Amino acid sequence: MLAAPPALEQFHPVSAGIGTSNLLSASGALGSWPPKVWTSTDSVQLIPQSNSPNFVLLVASNAQPGPILIRLYNAEGSSLPRMLMLTQTQDEREKEPNDDWRELGDAITNSITISGRLDKAGDVDSFRVRVRAGQTLVSRLEAYVFGSPVDAVIRILDSRGVQLGLNHDDGMTLDPLLAVTAHQTEDWTLQVFGFSYPAGSDVRFHGSASCVYRMHISTDPWARHVVPLGIPLEGDGRRQVLGWNLSTDPSASMAPVRVEEVRDRPWARAWFPGVPHPVLVSVGLEREILEQEAGQELEVPLAVTGQLRRSGERDCYRFKAKKGQVIVASVSASVFGFSVDPVLEILDSSGKQLARADDGAGRDPELSWTSPEEGVYTACVSQLLRHAAPDDWYRLALELPAQGFRPRTSGHQFVFGAGTTNEITVALGRRHGFADPMEVSLKTSPAGVECAPVEVPATASEAKLKVRVDKGAAAFSGPVRVMVRNRRTQAEQPAPFELVTSGVDNGVPNGFQILAVEQVDDLWLTVTPSPPEKP
Repeated sequence: MLAAPPALEQFHPVSAGIGTSNLLSASGALGSWPPKVWTSTDSVQLIPQSNSPNFVLLVASNAQPGPILIRLYNAEGSSLPRMLMLTQTQDEREKEPNDDWRELGDAITNSITISGRLDKAGDVDSFRVRVRAGQTLVSRLEAYVFGSPVDAVIRILDSRGVQLGLNHDDGMTLDPLLAVTAHQTEDWTLQVFGFSYPAGSDVRFHGSASCVYRMHISTDPWARHVVPLGIPLEGDGRRQVLGWNLSTDPSASMAPVRVEEVRDRPWARAWFPGVPHPVLVSVGLEREILEQEAGQELEVPLAVTGQLRRSGERDCYRFKAKKGQVIVASVSASVFGFSVDPVLEILDSSGKQLARADDGAGRDPELSWTSPEEGVYTACVSQLLRHAAPDDWYRLALELPAQGFRPRTSGHQFVFGAGTTNEITVALGRRHGFADPMEVSLKTSPAGVECAPVEVPATASEAKLKVRVDKGAAAFSGPVRVMVRNRRTQAEQPAPFELVTSGVDNGVPNGFQILAVEQVDDLWLTVTPSPPEKP
Protein backbone atom coordinates (compact mmCIF):
# COMPACT_ATOMS: atom_id res chain seq x y z
CA MET A 1 0.00 0.00 0.00
CA LEU A 2 1.41 3.39 -0.99
CA ALA A 3 1.89 6.18 1.54
CA ALA A 4 0.23 9.60 1.39
CA PRO A 5 2.23 12.40 -0.24
CA PRO A 6 4.38 14.46 2.13
CA ALA A 7 2.69 17.47 3.74
CA LEU A 8 5.72 19.72 4.20
CA GLU A 9 5.08 22.86 6.27
CA GLN A 10 8.47 24.56 6.82
CA PHE A 11 12.23 24.15 7.04
CA HIS A 12 14.23 25.34 10.02
CA PRO A 13 16.35 27.34 9.72
CA VAL A 14 14.59 29.03 6.81
CA SER A 15 17.85 30.39 5.36
CA ALA A 16 21.30 29.18 4.32
CA GLY A 17 24.49 30.93 3.30
CA ILE A 18 25.93 30.49 -0.17
CA GLY A 19 28.82 28.02 -0.22
CA THR A 20 27.85 26.41 3.10
CA SER A 21 26.72 23.06 4.45
CA ASN A 22 23.76 23.13 6.83
CA LEU A 23 21.64 20.83 8.97
CA LEU A 24 17.93 21.49 8.44
CA SER A 25 14.84 20.02 10.01
CA ALA A 26 11.46 19.83 8.31
CA SER A 27 8.04 20.15 9.91
CA GLY A 28 4.77 18.61 8.79
CA ALA A 29 3.39 15.13 8.12
CA LEU A 30 6.29 13.93 6.02
CA GLY A 31 5.12 10.35 5.51
CA SER A 32 7.42 7.39 4.96
CA TRP A 33 11.10 8.24 5.26
CA PRO A 34 13.11 9.22 3.32
CA PRO A 35 11.17 11.34 0.82
CA LYS A 36 12.57 12.45 -2.51
CA VAL A 37 13.51 16.09 -3.03
CA TRP A 38 12.99 18.63 -5.81
CA THR A 39 14.48 22.13 -5.75
CA SER A 40 13.97 25.08 -8.07
CA THR A 41 17.73 25.47 -8.57
CA ASP A 42 20.52 23.04 -9.41
CA SER A 43 22.89 24.90 -7.06
CA VAL A 44 21.29 23.29 -3.99
CA GLN A 45 21.27 19.70 -2.77
CA LEU A 46 18.98 18.61 0.06
CA ILE A 47 19.94 15.19 1.36
CA PRO A 48 17.64 13.30 3.78
CA GLN A 49 19.44 11.89 6.81
CA SER A 50 18.73 8.58 8.48
CA ASN A 51 16.91 10.30 11.33
CA SER A 52 13.64 11.96 10.26
CA PRO A 53 12.98 14.89 9.81
CA ASN A 54 16.58 16.03 9.28
CA PHE A 55 18.37 16.98 6.06
CA VAL A 56 21.81 18.16 5.07
CA LEU A 57 21.64 21.17 2.75
CA LEU A 58 24.59 21.84 0.45
CA VAL A 59 24.63 25.26 -1.22
CA ALA A 60 27.10 25.73 -4.10
CA SER A 61 29.48 28.68 -4.06
CA ASN A 62 28.04 29.92 -7.37
CA ALA A 63 24.43 29.94 -6.13
CA GLN A 64 22.47 33.16 -6.55
CA PRO A 65 21.15 34.91 -3.43
CA GLY A 66 17.40 35.01 -2.98
CA PRO A 67 14.48 32.70 -2.20
CA ILE A 68 14.16 29.23 -3.72
CA LEU A 69 11.42 26.59 -3.67
CA ILE A 70 11.67 23.03 -2.36
CA ARG A 71 9.25 20.12 -2.68
CA LEU A 72 9.27 16.75 -0.96
CA TYR A 73 7.61 13.98 -2.94
CA ASN A 74 7.01 10.26 -3.20
CA ALA A 75 5.08 7.90 -5.47
CA GLU A 76 1.76 9.31 -4.25
CA GLY A 77 2.45 12.98 -4.95
CA SER A 78 4.20 16.12 -3.85
CA SER A 79 4.06 18.59 -1.01
CA LEU A 80 3.26 22.23 -1.63
CA PRO A 81 6.49 24.06 -2.52
CA ARG A 82 8.09 25.72 0.50
CA MET A 83 10.58 28.58 0.60
CA LEU A 84 14.20 28.79 1.69
CA MET A 85 16.31 31.97 1.51
CA LEU A 86 19.85 31.79 0.14
CA THR A 87 22.02 34.56 1.60
CA GLN A 88 25.43 36.05 0.85
CA THR A 89 26.48 35.54 4.47
CA GLN A 90 25.24 32.89 6.85
CA ASP A 91 22.50 33.98 9.27
CA GLU A 92 23.14 33.52 12.97
CA ARG A 93 21.16 30.69 14.54
CA GLU A 94 18.84 31.46 17.43
CA LYS A 95 20.19 29.95 20.66
CA GLU A 96 17.84 28.57 23.30
CA PRO A 97 17.05 29.12 26.13
CA ASN A 98 16.27 32.78 25.53
CA ASP A 99 12.81 33.30 27.03
CA ASP A 100 13.87 35.29 30.15
CA TRP A 101 15.27 38.71 29.21
CA ARG A 102 17.05 38.98 32.57
CA GLU A 103 19.17 35.87 31.93
CA LEU A 104 20.58 36.49 28.47
CA GLY A 105 24.21 36.18 27.46
CA ASP A 106 26.49 38.70 25.79
CA ALA A 107 24.94 41.60 23.94
CA ILE A 108 24.79 41.80 20.15
CA THR A 109 27.03 44.68 19.10
CA ASN A 110 26.90 44.48 15.29
CA SER A 111 24.13 44.38 12.71
CA ILE A 112 23.12 40.76 12.19
CA THR A 113 20.32 38.55 10.87
CA ILE A 114 19.07 35.70 13.07
CA SER A 115 17.20 32.66 11.81
CA GLY A 116 14.89 31.46 14.55
CA ARG A 117 11.68 29.72 15.46
CA LEU A 118 8.88 30.16 17.98
CA ASP A 119 8.72 26.45 18.60
CA LYS A 120 6.11 26.06 21.35
CA ALA A 121 3.04 27.76 22.78
CA GLY A 122 4.00 30.70 24.98
CA ASP A 123 7.47 31.00 23.42
CA VAL A 124 9.16 34.41 23.60
CA ASP A 125 12.59 34.75 21.97
CA SER A 126 14.75 37.46 23.55
CA PHE A 127 18.01 39.03 22.34
CA ARG A 128 20.27 41.49 24.15
CA VAL A 129 21.44 44.32 21.89
CA ARG A 130 23.92 47.11 22.72
CA VAL A 131 23.03 50.54 21.33
CA ARG A 132 24.97 53.78 21.46
CA ALA A 133 23.49 57.19 22.16
CA GLY A 134 22.00 58.66 18.98
CA GLN A 135 21.77 55.32 17.14
CA THR A 136 18.49 54.04 15.77
CA LEU A 137 17.96 50.31 16.20
CA VAL A 138 15.96 48.93 13.28
CA SER A 139 14.42 45.48 13.76
CA ARG A 140 12.60 43.77 10.92
CA LEU A 141 11.13 40.27 11.10
CA GLU A 142 10.16 38.02 8.18
CA ALA A 143 7.72 35.20 8.85
CA TYR A 144 4.50 35.93 6.95
CA VAL A 145 6.44 36.24 3.68
CA PHE A 146 7.63 32.63 4.16
CA GLY A 147 4.09 31.39 4.84
CA SER A 148 4.85 30.92 8.54
CA PRO A 149 1.62 30.45 10.55
CA VAL A 150 2.31 33.19 13.09
CA ASP A 151 1.33 36.86 13.40
CA ALA A 152 4.61 38.01 14.91
CA VAL A 153 5.31 40.94 17.23
CA ILE A 154 8.56 42.78 18.05
CA ARG A 155 9.03 44.51 21.39
CA ILE A 156 12.04 46.49 22.68
CA LEU A 157 12.79 46.95 26.40
CA ASP A 158 15.42 49.19 27.97
CA SER A 159 17.93 47.99 30.56
CA ARG A 160 15.30 48.33 33.31
CA GLY A 161 12.70 46.28 31.43
CA VAL A 162 10.62 49.32 30.44
CA GLN A 163 8.99 49.00 27.01
CA LEU A 164 10.41 51.44 24.45
CA GLY A 165 8.50 50.27 21.40
CA LEU A 166 6.24 47.56 19.99
CA ASN A 167 5.10 46.73 16.47
CA HIS A 168 2.96 43.91 15.09
CA ASP A 169 3.02 44.65 11.35
CA ASP A 170 4.86 46.81 8.82
CA GLY A 171 1.77 48.00 6.96
CA MET A 172 2.48 45.76 3.96
CA THR A 173 2.17 42.37 5.65
CA LEU A 174 1.71 40.94 9.14
CA ASP A 175 5.50 41.01 9.62
CA PRO A 176 6.65 43.66 12.12
CA LEU A 177 9.11 46.53 11.60
CA LEU A 178 10.26 48.67 14.53
CA ALA A 179 12.77 51.53 14.74
CA VAL A 180 13.73 53.07 18.11
CA THR A 181 16.39 55.76 18.71
CA ALA A 182 18.66 55.49 21.77
CA HIS A 183 19.16 58.54 23.97
CA GLN A 184 21.98 56.90 25.92
CA THR A 185 24.36 53.99 25.51
CA GLU A 186 22.91 50.86 27.12
CA ASP A 187 21.84 47.26 26.53
CA TRP A 188 18.33 46.75 25.24
CA THR A 189 16.26 43.58 24.96
CA LEU A 190 14.57 42.77 21.67
CA GLN A 191 11.73 40.26 22.07
CA VAL A 192 9.89 38.22 19.44
CA PHE A 193 6.55 36.53 20.09
CA GLY A 194 3.37 36.03 18.13
CA PHE A 195 -0.21 34.90 17.81
CA SER A 196 -1.71 32.12 15.73
CA TYR A 197 -2.33 32.94 12.08
CA PRO A 198 -5.03 32.58 10.92
CA ALA A 199 -6.38 33.82 14.24
CA GLY A 200 -8.20 31.39 16.48
CA SER A 201 -10.33 31.66 19.61
CA ASP A 202 -7.36 30.84 21.88
CA VAL A 203 -5.69 34.22 22.48
CA ARG A 204 -2.20 33.37 23.73
CA PHE A 205 1.35 33.42 22.42
CA HIS A 206 1.62 30.87 19.64
CA GLY A 207 4.46 28.61 18.62
CA SER A 208 5.06 25.39 16.71
CA ALA A 209 7.73 23.62 14.67
CA SER A 210 6.49 25.60 11.63
CA CYS A 211 6.69 29.12 13.15
CA VAL A 212 10.02 30.01 11.55
CA TYR A 213 11.34 33.53 11.04
CA ARG A 214 14.31 35.68 10.03
CA MET A 215 15.08 38.66 12.26
CA HIS A 216 17.16 41.58 10.95
CA ILE A 217 18.75 43.63 13.74
CA SER A 218 20.52 46.69 12.39
CA THR A 219 22.13 49.99 13.31
CA ASP A 220 23.38 50.34 9.72
CA PRO A 221 21.71 52.57 7.11
CA TRP A 222 18.17 51.37 6.41
CA ALA A 223 15.94 52.68 3.63
CA ARG A 224 12.21 52.92 4.38
CA HIS A 225 11.08 54.40 1.06
CA VAL A 226 12.11 56.77 -1.72
CA VAL A 227 10.58 60.00 -3.01
CA PRO A 228 9.05 59.92 -5.56
CA LEU A 229 7.78 56.40 -4.85
CA GLY A 230 8.26 55.21 -8.45
CA ILE A 231 11.36 54.71 -10.56
CA PRO A 232 11.43 54.52 -14.37
CA LEU A 233 13.10 51.39 -15.71
CA GLU A 234 15.05 53.60 -18.10
CA GLY A 235 16.33 57.16 -17.66
CA ASP A 236 16.99 59.14 -14.50
CA GLY A 237 16.34 56.99 -11.43
CA ARG A 238 17.77 59.37 -8.83
CA ARG A 239 15.60 59.53 -5.76
CA GLN A 240 15.52 60.97 -2.26
CA VAL A 241 16.03 58.03 0.12
CA LEU A 242 14.33 58.22 3.51
CA GLY A 243 14.87 55.89 6.44
CA TRP A 244 17.15 55.50 9.43
CA ASN A 245 20.90 55.81 10.10
CA LEU A 246 21.43 57.29 6.65
CA SER A 247 24.72 59.15 6.34
CA THR A 248 23.68 61.22 3.32
CA ASP A 249 21.84 64.52 3.37
CA PRO A 250 18.13 63.51 3.50
CA SER A 251 17.35 66.11 0.83
CA ALA A 252 20.00 64.73 -1.55
CA SER A 253 19.12 62.41 -4.44
CA MET A 254 21.01 59.31 -5.50
CA ALA A 255 20.62 56.71 -8.20
CA PRO A 256 20.02 53.04 -7.41
CA VAL A 257 22.86 50.62 -8.05
CA ARG A 258 20.43 47.81 -8.92
CA VAL A 259 16.71 47.44 -9.59
CA GLU A 260 15.08 44.00 -9.65
CA GLU A 261 11.52 43.72 -10.91
CA VAL A 262 9.09 41.46 -9.05
CA ARG A 263 7.40 39.13 -11.51
CA ASP A 264 3.77 40.00 -12.29
CA ARG A 265 3.82 42.83 -9.77
CA PRO A 266 3.91 46.60 -10.55
CA TRP A 267 6.85 47.11 -8.20
CA ALA A 268 10.53 46.31 -7.86
CA ARG A 269 13.27 46.13 -5.23
CA ALA A 270 15.93 48.82 -5.52
CA TRP A 271 19.35 48.94 -3.86
CA PHE A 272 20.98 52.33 -3.19
CA PRO A 273 24.65 53.14 -2.42
CA GLY A 274 25.62 52.46 1.18
CA VAL A 275 22.25 50.87 2.06
CA PRO A 276 22.51 47.08 2.47
CA HIS A 277 18.77 46.34 2.32
CA PRO A 278 16.52 46.98 -0.70
CA VAL A 279 13.56 49.33 -0.75
CA LEU A 280 10.27 48.73 -2.56
CA VAL A 281 9.54 51.03 -5.51
CA SER A 282 6.87 51.21 -8.22
CA VAL A 283 7.98 50.75 -11.82
CA GLY A 284 6.49 51.00 -15.27
CA LEU A 285 5.92 54.71 -15.96
CA GLU A 286 8.38 57.15 -17.54
CA ARG A 287 7.08 60.22 -15.71
CA GLU A 288 7.18 60.20 -11.91
CA ILE A 289 6.68 63.61 -10.29
CA LEU A 290 6.05 65.13 -6.89
CA GLU A 291 2.81 66.71 -5.74
CA GLN A 292 4.25 70.24 -5.90
CA GLU A 293 5.39 69.65 -9.51
CA ALA A 294 1.94 68.64 -10.75
CA GLY A 295 1.02 72.04 -12.21
CA GLN A 296 -2.42 72.93 -13.56
CA GLU A 297 -3.07 69.88 -15.73
CA LEU A 298 -1.47 66.44 -15.87
CA GLU A 299 -0.60 64.68 -19.10
CA VAL A 300 -1.56 61.01 -18.97
CA PRO A 301 0.28 58.67 -18.46
CA LEU A 302 2.21 59.66 -15.32
CA ALA A 303 2.35 59.17 -11.55
CA VAL A 304 2.32 61.72 -8.72
CA THR A 305 3.80 61.14 -5.26
CA GLY A 306 2.08 63.17 -2.55
CA GLN A 307 1.15 63.45 1.12
CA LEU A 308 -2.07 64.03 3.02
CA ARG A 309 -0.59 66.31 5.66
CA ARG A 310 -3.75 67.57 7.36
CA SER A 311 -6.80 65.81 8.74
CA GLY A 312 -9.53 65.77 6.11
CA GLU A 313 -7.17 66.89 3.32
CA ARG A 314 -8.12 66.05 -0.26
CA ASP A 315 -5.48 66.30 -3.00
CA CYS A 316 -6.92 66.95 -6.47
CA TYR A 317 -5.20 66.82 -9.86
CA ARG A 318 -6.68 67.91 -13.20
CA PHE A 319 -6.06 65.92 -16.38
CA LYS A 320 -7.35 65.87 -19.96
CA ALA A 321 -9.16 62.93 -21.54
CA LYS A 322 -10.74 62.30 -24.94
CA LYS A 323 -14.23 60.91 -25.41
CA GLY A 324 -14.24 57.13 -24.94
CA GLN A 325 -10.66 57.08 -23.65
CA VAL A 326 -10.02 54.45 -20.98
CA ILE A 327 -7.77 55.46 -18.08
CA VAL A 328 -6.60 53.11 -15.36
CA ALA A 329 -6.32 55.13 -12.14
CA SER A 330 -4.80 53.72 -8.94
CA VAL A 331 -3.44 54.87 -5.61
CA SER A 332 -0.63 52.94 -3.87
CA ALA A 333 0.02 53.48 -0.17
CA SER A 334 -0.39 50.34 1.96
CA VAL A 335 1.84 48.37 -0.40
CA PHE A 336 4.68 50.66 0.75
CA GLY A 337 3.75 50.22 4.39
CA PHE A 338 1.98 53.54 4.89
CA SER A 339 -1.09 53.78 7.10
CA VAL A 340 -3.09 55.79 4.55
CA ASP A 341 -6.37 54.07 3.62
CA PRO A 342 -6.89 56.04 0.41
CA VAL A 343 -10.08 56.90 -1.45
CA LEU A 344 -9.87 57.69 -5.17
CA GLU A 345 -12.47 59.80 -6.98
CA ILE A 346 -12.85 61.12 -10.53
CA LEU A 347 -14.87 64.30 -10.96
CA ASP A 348 -16.13 66.19 -14.00
CA SER A 349 -15.56 69.91 -14.58
CA SER A 350 -18.54 70.80 -12.40
CA GLY A 351 -17.29 68.71 -9.46
CA LYS A 352 -19.77 65.90 -9.96
CA GLN A 353 -18.41 62.50 -8.92
CA LEU A 354 -18.17 60.14 -11.91
CA ALA A 355 -16.31 57.27 -10.27
CA ARG A 356 -15.10 56.25 -6.82
CA ALA A 357 -12.94 53.45 -5.46
CA ASP A 358 -12.02 52.65 -1.88
CA ASP A 359 -10.34 49.24 -1.81
CA GLY A 360 -8.93 47.10 -4.59
CA ALA A 361 -7.12 43.81 -4.05
CA GLY A 362 -6.03 45.24 -0.68
CA ARG A 363 -6.56 48.65 0.93
CA ASP A 364 -5.26 50.47 -2.15
CA PRO A 365 -7.94 51.51 -4.69
CA GLU A 366 -7.88 51.04 -8.46
CA LEU A 367 -10.47 51.70 -11.14
CA SER A 368 -10.74 51.51 -14.92
CA TRP A 369 -12.66 54.58 -16.08
CA THR A 370 -13.98 55.58 -19.51
CA SER A 371 -14.25 59.28 -20.29
CA PRO A 372 -17.84 60.15 -21.32
CA GLU A 373 -16.70 63.11 -23.44
CA GLU A 374 -13.61 65.13 -24.26
CA GLY A 375 -12.69 67.53 -21.49
CA VAL A 376 -10.79 68.23 -18.29
CA TYR A 377 -11.42 65.95 -15.32
CA THR A 378 -10.11 65.80 -11.77
CA ALA A 379 -8.63 62.87 -9.86
CA CYS A 380 -8.87 63.29 -6.08
CA VAL A 381 -7.09 61.38 -3.31
CA SER A 382 -8.28 61.48 0.29
CA GLN A 383 -8.03 59.43 3.46
CA LEU A 384 -11.02 57.22 4.29
CA LEU A 385 -10.65 57.80 8.04
CA ARG A 386 -9.81 61.49 7.48
CA HIS A 387 -6.68 61.45 9.67
CA ALA A 388 -3.16 62.40 8.66
CA ALA A 389 0.33 61.21 9.57
CA PRO A 390 3.44 63.25 8.70
CA ASP A 391 5.39 60.27 7.35
CA ASP A 392 2.61 58.82 5.17
CA TRP A 393 2.82 59.08 1.40
CA TYR A 394 0.81 57.90 -1.59
CA ARG A 395 1.38 57.40 -5.32
CA LEU A 396 -1.42 58.31 -7.73
CA ALA A 397 -0.97 56.69 -11.16
CA LEU A 398 -2.97 57.62 -14.25
CA GLU A 399 -2.20 55.12 -17.01
CA LEU A 400 -3.43 54.00 -20.38
CA PRO A 401 -4.57 50.36 -20.32
CA ALA A 402 -1.91 47.90 -21.40
CA GLN A 403 -3.35 44.80 -23.03
CA GLY A 404 -1.90 41.47 -22.07
CA PHE A 405 -2.57 38.20 -20.32
CA ARG A 406 -1.55 36.58 -17.05
CA PRO A 407 -2.26 32.84 -17.23
CA ARG A 408 -2.63 30.69 -14.12
CA THR A 409 -3.05 26.94 -13.63
CA SER A 410 -5.68 25.70 -11.18
CA GLY A 411 -3.43 23.50 -9.03
CA HIS A 412 0.20 22.98 -8.05
CA GLN A 413 -0.04 19.20 -8.53
CA PHE A 414 -2.17 16.65 -10.34
CA VAL A 415 -2.52 12.97 -9.40
CA PHE A 416 -3.92 10.85 -12.24
CA GLY A 417 -4.51 7.13 -12.26
CA ALA A 418 -3.57 4.84 -15.14
CA GLY A 419 -6.43 4.33 -17.57
CA THR A 420 -8.14 7.66 -16.79
CA THR A 421 -8.92 10.88 -18.65
CA ASN A 422 -8.52 14.08 -16.67
CA GLU A 423 -8.72 17.87 -17.00
CA ILE A 424 -6.34 20.70 -16.12
CA THR A 425 -7.99 24.13 -16.08
CA VAL A 426 -5.96 27.17 -17.14
CA ALA A 427 -7.27 30.70 -16.56
CA LEU A 428 -5.89 32.96 -19.30
CA GLY A 429 -6.10 36.21 -17.36
CA ARG A 430 -6.86 38.47 -20.34
CA ARG A 431 -6.51 42.15 -19.46
CA HIS A 432 -7.95 45.31 -20.95
CA GLY A 433 -9.52 43.75 -24.02
CA PHE A 434 -6.63 41.48 -25.01
CA ALA A 435 -8.09 39.24 -27.72
CA ASP A 436 -5.26 37.39 -29.44
CA PRO A 437 -5.85 33.67 -30.08
CA MET A 438 -3.70 31.39 -27.94
CA GLU A 439 -2.57 27.81 -27.58
CA VAL A 440 -2.22 25.93 -24.30
CA SER A 441 -0.10 22.79 -23.97
CA LEU A 442 1.42 20.44 -21.40
CA LYS A 443 5.19 20.11 -21.66
CA THR A 444 7.60 17.37 -20.48
CA SER A 445 4.88 14.84 -19.74
CA PRO A 446 6.10 11.23 -19.32
CA ALA A 447 5.57 8.23 -21.60
CA GLY A 448 2.02 6.93 -21.47
CA VAL A 449 0.54 10.37 -20.83
CA GLU A 450 -1.06 12.14 -23.80
CA CYS A 451 -2.27 15.73 -23.87
CA ALA A 452 -3.03 17.44 -27.18
CA PRO A 453 -2.49 21.24 -27.34
CA VAL A 454 -5.70 23.27 -27.10
CA GLU A 455 -6.30 26.19 -29.45
CA VAL A 456 -8.09 28.98 -27.60
CA PRO A 457 -10.28 31.46 -29.49
CA ALA A 458 -10.03 35.20 -28.90
CA THR A 459 -13.21 35.28 -26.81
CA ALA A 460 -12.28 32.50 -24.34
CA SER A 461 -11.15 33.29 -20.79
CA GLU A 462 -9.94 29.79 -19.91
CA ALA A 463 -8.79 26.54 -21.45
CA LYS A 464 -9.17 22.92 -20.37
CA LEU A 465 -6.41 20.46 -21.17
CA LYS A 466 -7.55 16.86 -21.60
CA VAL A 467 -4.94 14.54 -20.13
CA ARG A 468 -5.27 10.87 -21.00
CA VAL A 469 -3.22 8.28 -19.13
CA ASP A 470 -2.74 4.90 -20.78
CA LYS A 471 -3.94 1.88 -18.86
CA GLY A 472 -0.42 0.48 -18.89
CA ALA A 473 1.35 3.72 -17.96
CA ALA A 474 4.22 3.34 -15.52
CA ALA A 475 4.35 5.10 -12.17
CA PHE A 476 5.63 8.66 -12.40
CA SER A 477 6.11 11.59 -10.00
CA GLY A 478 7.85 14.63 -11.40
CA PRO A 479 7.69 18.23 -12.66
CA VAL A 480 5.76 19.37 -15.74
CA ARG A 481 4.87 22.77 -17.17
CA VAL A 482 1.75 24.21 -18.69
CA MET A 483 2.69 26.64 -21.47
CA VAL A 484 0.60 29.33 -23.14
CA ARG A 485 1.57 30.55 -26.61
CA ASN A 486 0.28 33.68 -28.32
CA ARG A 487 -0.59 32.41 -31.79
CA ARG A 488 -0.19 35.88 -33.32
CA THR A 489 3.25 36.77 -31.92
CA GLN A 490 4.41 33.19 -31.13
CA ALA A 491 5.57 34.40 -27.69
CA GLU A 492 5.28 31.64 -25.08
CA GLN A 493 5.20 31.72 -21.29
CA PRO A 494 4.38 29.30 -18.48
CA ALA A 495 1.04 29.25 -16.68
CA PRO A 496 2.22 28.98 -13.07
CA PHE A 497 0.33 28.08 -9.93
CA GLU A 498 -0.25 31.06 -7.65
CA LEU A 499 1.17 30.51 -4.16
CA VAL A 500 -0.36 33.79 -2.98
CA THR A 501 -3.75 33.27 -1.35
CA SER A 502 -6.35 35.35 0.42
CA GLY A 503 -9.69 34.74 2.03
CA VAL A 504 -11.97 35.22 5.01
CA ASP A 505 -13.37 32.44 7.19
CA ASN A 506 -16.26 33.56 9.39
CA GLY A 507 -14.88 37.11 9.39
CA VAL A 508 -11.28 36.03 10.11
CA PRO A 509 -8.71 36.86 7.38
CA ASN A 510 -6.48 34.06 6.15
CA GLY A 511 -4.03 33.41 3.35
CA PHE A 512 -0.74 35.08 2.40
CA GLN A 513 -1.02 37.99 -0.04
CA ILE A 514 2.69 38.84 -0.30
CA LEU A 515 5.33 36.08 -0.29
CA ALA A 516 9.06 35.83 -0.90
CA VAL A 517 8.14 33.58 -3.88
CA GLU A 518 4.64 34.10 -5.20
CA GLN A 519 4.27 31.46 -7.92
CA VAL A 520 5.72 28.20 -9.16
CA ASP A 521 6.20 27.42 -12.87
CA ASP A 522 7.09 23.78 -12.30
CA LEU A 523 3.86 21.95 -11.54
CA TRP A 524 3.76 18.36 -10.33
CA LEU A 525 2.31 15.34 -12.11
CA THR A 526 1.90 12.00 -10.39
CA VAL A 527 0.77 8.90 -12.29
CA THR A 528 -0.38 5.98 -10.17
CA PRO A 529 -0.28 2.65 -12.03
CA SER A 530 -3.17 0.25 -12.30
CA PRO A 531 -3.31 -2.33 -9.52
CA PRO A 532 -2.10 -5.79 -10.55
CA GLU A 533 -4.84 -8.02 -11.86
CA LYS A 534 -5.98 -10.76 -9.52
CA PRO A 535 -5.09 -14.27 -10.68
